[in-house]
Amino acid sequence: MFNGGAAVVLFFVLSGYVLTLSLQRSGTTSGNIAAFLVRRVMGLMPPIWVSIAAFALVVIVTPRAIDPRDLSAWFQAVFDVDISGLTIFRNILLQQTNLNAVIWTMLVALVASVLIVPFFMVSRSGRWMGPASLIGLMGLGWLHSTGGTDVSRFLFCFQLGLLIAVGRDRIPASLPSASLACLAVGLFAGARPGGLTGFGNTIVLAAGAGLLMVAVLSLALAPVAHWVDHRVCRFAGQVSYSVYLLHIPVIFVMAQLFVRAGFALWPAGVLVPAFFLSTLIATLAIASACYRWVEAPSARFGRACSERILWRGSA
Repeated sequence: MFNGGAAVVLFFVLSGYVLTLSLQRSGTTSGNIAAFLVRRVMGLMPPIWVSIAAFALVVIVTPRAIDPRDLSAWFQAVFDVDISGLTIFRNILLQQTNLNAVIWTMLVALVASVLIVPFFMVSRSGRWMGPASLIGLMGLGWLHSTGGTDVSRFLFCFQLGLLIAVGRDRIPASLPSASLACLAVGLFAGARPGGLTGFGNTIVLAAGAGLLMVAVLSLALAPVAHWVDHRVCRFAGQVSYSVYLLHIPVIFVMAQLFVRAGFALWPAGVLVPAFFLSTLIATLAIASACYRWVEAPSARFGRACSERILWRGSA
């Protein structure tokens, strides 16, 4: 991605797609919906809580070789925060999202996980209800286009993913996938830096995300499945959520360590690759531990709870 906004919007559109597939498989009875929501909450929330605790611990404990206020405005906004018990508690409840800069996207994803159910049911009620809902949600986003992170600004991204999932069987294999992917990359590249600073920019990024997903879906499944099933791809898929949640505190710690060790005096041609590689390795190691000890157990617990809900509903 050429900016963080592109990655965020792609995540939202992809989430709408995946959530719709889950609803199509499970159905929309009251028991199935309850089980779906339990699985979603247990899949999202425990890793979020771990990332909040990790961020607070990093900010409090890490010796400050450099002060965030001496760095970029982004570092200052992210790390120059007041850590208190009340702040941590409010972040755990997602009433605030200032402990870890990516948590606000999880709030959007959590709200959308609830709303995707009525979105799905409305879209199935008539041929044009899905596209009409997309236009309506875009209008709602435009009304809240102040450049902030209001949830309503991004709901149309999930609806776009829903429409792609519902219509995936009608995507012809003859589509020029490479051209669509290049167009998507062009839209990502053409969006303004900062990504989410205007609603028009968000629409451009969502269009790019939608085109990229259609391009991938139009490919022949056999060669794609071969690469996706590779153990490296499976590992990347497993730890991707934890990487997303934990990479910012890791960056902060590594920056402090590099300055304290004197590595910041290295030539830029050596410093930048060394910092990137060491941060990547550290992030993958920590994310792997988080997946093994937090994310996977909480997902199993969510599935067990959902199965119990379905068993009671069928009794």
